[in-house]
Amino acid sequence: MGLYNDPLYQELNEYYSKTTIFNILGIERSENRHSSFLRWLLDNRSSHGLGDEPMKKFLRLYASKMEDGKEEEFRVMLLSGNYTINMEKLVTEQTFAKGRMDIYGEMVLRGSDGDSDEGKKVIFVIENKIYSGERDNQTPVYHEEILKRKGKGMAVEVFLTPEIASKKEDCPQCKEFKHVFYPELLNSVILPISKMTMPVESLQIISDYIRVLGKPSISDDSKKEYSIIATSDDEKNKLIEIHKKHRELFRQVLFAGNDLYSNEIEKDHLPLLHALWDSNVDLFKAILNCLNDDEINELGVNKEKIIKESNRDNSRYNIKRNGFLIGENLVKCRAALAIFKEYAKEKHATLEELDEAFPCKEIHHFYGKYYQHLFYDYALEKDYKLYKKGLGRTFDAHYKDRYGRRGGVDEWDFFTKSDDIICLDNGMEVMVVKKWKKADFEKLVSRAKKVMGNIEIVQTE
Repeated sequence: MGLYNDPLYQELNEYYSKTTIFNILGIERSENRHSSFLRWLLDNRSSHGLGDEPMKKFLRLYASKMEDGKEEEFRVMLLSGNYTINMEKLVTEQTFAKGRMDIYGEMVLRGSDGDSDEGKKVIFVIENKIYSGERDNQTPVYHEEILKRKGKGMAVEVFLTPEIASKKEDCPQCKEFKHVFYPELLNSVILPISKMTMPVESLQIISDYIRVLGKPSISDDSKKEYSIIATSDDEKNKLIEIHKKHRELFRQVLFAGNDLYSNEIEKDHLPLLHALWDSNVDLFKAILNCLNDDEINELGVNKEKIIKESNRDNSRYNIKRNGFLIGENLVKCRAALAIFKEYAKEKHATLEELDEAFPCKEIHHFYGKYYQHLFYDYALEKDYKLYKKGLGRTFDAHYKDRYGRRGGVDEWDFFTKSDDIICLDNGMEVMVVKKWKKADFEKLVSRAKKVMGNIEIVQTE
């Protein structure tokens, strides 16, 4: 109630729940559609009625990335905005012998200082990358073509991507291309333009586009993944503030949808927390995207994975054996634990027999790459060193080979609480892996029906 009654929540909820024409058409993450919008916005001949101003703001952003002292006269001209634009050509998908430029333009810039006869010819190119990286030698090839076309004129070469590149391969291969990021484009060009006087229809298009950049949306690209391209500085501050005010609720909502941490939440709270996530999924993902590294580490979650997931698997299961209910409305990890406990009890199984009945490599795609088994002697918990990292666990590299781990991920996730340990007839205590994706759990269900018989595993949600 505190969240829902918060005026800031009401403002953000209205913003993130609003549908745009981009959402309706399913083109939120299409590079071609983004390029088409930018071409429309930057062309002073377009119907938006904003004249030269969109292109001038973009060129000013470009000039801010130019080196001091290099082409200084041109740089000063772009920064000052003291010129007019004669747009001769601005198109998308410009083909040439060795490739295709996402946005290509030819224009003449004339100073507004009375020397109207003098003009600078400019070749304008944007290589737009939302999902895919640069193909081998792509920008160097484009640069060669631009040099041929510009003659004695100037070149504006832009490599546009959603996030600040952290790896060398994310940057343009040709250093003449200036790396511009969508957040910079949003805050330095599009948002200021949205405050200008323009036709109502143009304002609606630009406002919708701003929403599309900041809203987690399903791509019509073959990758079919969620992503957030850019969040305005003002919107980011609001998202950080709403998280600060409702931090504990957000943490519980986030953990309730994650099998690894569902046991950290009161069972009776889970249905409400799942419903709360489903009702505010875009807003909650936008909040997660704005948290800093320290806050993400404290939560112990994979931010990118959660943001890109198209939905949460909130499946629940009832488990019956010989007609008796042994587990009700269980999440996947809890259902798996109930199956293993029932098998061990019914068969008086040893650790080796558990391994044979439920072979890791046949059942668990994720753990099968890193572990020899799904079950380990709980005494090992006293042998390897556990380090706290949020709610995840890492253990000393010395024990990786000794106990079957071949490396590759940083967590060794087992149920280690006393109520979750499987007690065998010979006195051994066994711990079981936690994480279960839906496909792996379905293989476990099939295996359980084969080795146990007379077991019912029914999905309830």
